[in-house]
Amino acid sequence: MSTADNILDQIDTALHDDAIGPDAMRCTPEPAGPRGKTIMAITGADGEWQEINGVVTVDFHIDPPPIDPEFDRAWQELHDHLARVEAERVRRAAALLEGLVHAFQQMAPAIEAANLGLTGLAEAVQDDQPARPDQPLPRRDRPAWQTPYGPPRRRR
Repeated sequence: MSTADNILDQIDTALHDDAIGPDAMRCTPEPAGPRGKTIMAITGADGEWQEINGVVTVDFHIDPPPIDPEFDRAWQELHDHLARVEAERVRRAAALLEGLVHAFQQMAPAIEAANLGLTGLAEAVQDDQPARPDQPLPRRDRPAWQTPYGPPRRRR
């Protein structure tokens, strides 16, 4: 059994074992109140809560306040202004993208020519000729990241 399985088994044992005391997990849920009983309480003149017995349901009827016509008109103006600003932003973004597409289309021949030049340069670099004739070629018997002195000695 792996260590993770062992830990999970210990957690399951702690959660589901009835022999462990109620403080094993250092917290216990609050006992549930009686089901089906509605308790209504209000604050009295002294600021203390007072229970009202016999209440089964409570209906609240709250009429929304009337909306000020000036506020409604200002809200509609703001909505219209934001719609115009968004339309202008979209128009400017489309114009910018169109300009970028045109610029890249104009640069495409120069980029292709540079790519051909870089391809030729890469082929020249990959030749087996050293950059300087007085320096020998690097050894190809091990990866470049490996030390030229071989593997480390074994410790006894």
